[in-house]
Amino acid sequence: MKRRDFIKRTGQVAGASLLTGCINSHDFWDPLVDENTPAQISGLSLWLKAGAGITIATGVSNWADQSGNGNDASQGTPANQPIWVDNVINGRPALSFSSHLLTTTPITIGIFTIFCVFQSSATGPSLIYEHSADTNSNDGLYLWNTTTYTFLVSRNIVTTQSSKDLSLNWAADNIAKITTHRFDGTHANHTLHINGILQTLTDALTANPGTTTVTDNFYIGNRFAPPQPFGGYIAEIIVYNTALSDSERQTVENYLSVKYGISLTI
Repeated sequence: MKRRDFIKRTGQVAGASLLTGCINSHDFWDPLVDENTPAQISGLSLWLKAGAGITIATGVSNWADQSGNGNDASQGTPANQPIWVDNVINGRPALSFSSHLLTTTPITIGIFTIFCVFQSSATGPSLIYEHSADTNSNDGLYLWNTTTYTFLVSRNIVTTQSSKDLSLNWAADNIAKITTHRFDGTHANHTLHINGILQTLTDALTANPGTTTVTDNFYIGNRFAPPQPFGGYIAEIIVYNTALSDSERQTVENYLSVKYGISLTI
């Protein structure tokens, strides 16, 4: 049984309801899913899930942070607001991005672990998330769906960078997946798991950025400038300001796996 707040339906686009108002809770009640799991692990900085904290104007104008830190992701320009869509991954909602962008308030990140549940069929340069307006020119981090510098951490005014590559268009298979991007300050332990599997990566930039912190906005679904839009659905993003242990990582991955019906290999 689903639980949802009152929302106003204003029309239909491509089979998805256009809604206005707020969606404070749209999660299934599922005895197998402890919705409080991410908050039980220390270091939680940002937690966005499409089943809660959604404010809809033309599209999603605000995605409320569930971590308790107030790092909401927002978009004031209607044309740039992603669309909330129900029943996308395992019967659960997600935000649809094409040329859209959500931006959080400034967040401080040094070492980190970032979980993301998404589904995409887009090819070519496509930014899933980025901590910085442009990590190629500023300190920050990002995850792309392309092979060149698939994920990167940049510190010390872009002089110390760690980056690794996956295969071309690795995310463009239209299959829902869980990514875990982890960084402990060293290039050797800058890793990516997909559905619980540690990925074999090609080194691109091999410096050790260290544990220096960066305070900047967290951008979702697009680069601030120049635009590099993600094409697909994002259902949940969880950011920790620490490099989680393997057991902690697996705890969060198991929560997401059961919730979204995505099988893990651990």
